[in-house]
Amino acid sequence: MNVRLAKFIAIVFHPAFATTVIFLLLGKYYLIPLGGSQYLSFIGIIFVITVLFPLIFIILLRRMSFVKSFELDLRQDRFAPYILSTAIYGCTAYSFYQSGAFGMPAAYTMMNLTALLATLLVVNFFYKVSAHAAGMGGICGLWFAFAYYFVSIDALWGAVLSIVLSGLVLTSRLATNSHGFGQLFLGWFLGFVSVFSIFEWLR
Repeated sequence: MNVRLAKFIAIVFHPAFATTVIFLLLGKYYLIPLGGSQYLSFIGIIFVITVLFPLIFIILLRRMSFVKSFELDLRQDRFAPYILSTAIYGCTAYSFYQSGAFGMPAAYTMMNLTALLATLLVVNFFYKVSAHAAGMGGICGLWFAFAYYFVSIDALWGAVLSIVLSGLVLTSRLATNSHGFGQLFLGWFLGFVSVFSIFEWLR
């Protein structure tokens, strides 16, 4: 794969977007108790919390030379963003759970994603795991859970598409020499398990 194309794919499928995508898909089967415009506002809040806040933080870290690049290629550069993201997700999960305003599916989803980020943070002390792979694994886990628990043909096609896209994203990370096979597999596996297991909470 061409390196420039690989970098473009990595940007389009950045792991920061995965949570917003997961909540959009979650609304298809577990509708959060909000009306149309309110639901879109909720998705906007999720986008701000999980994409814009961490992005601004990384920009500040880069300007202060605490990280060497926006891509966070070095393992040591990932600690601060992981810590911040875990804290943000944890506070959001607690808020959702305590208020119950968006339903338990939203709270359980944020709990599991918080656990995933905490796991990535701990593993990062010893091994650089692919966050891109974790994000794609989470989206795959959601589609496979839909297909399994709802016996949905549409969801099965979604699962197939997510596998194809996972292959594309993981190949792009190999093409840029950002990760090895082991780092990609572990990230994808952790993402898949963390999201698929949400549905055990919801049964």
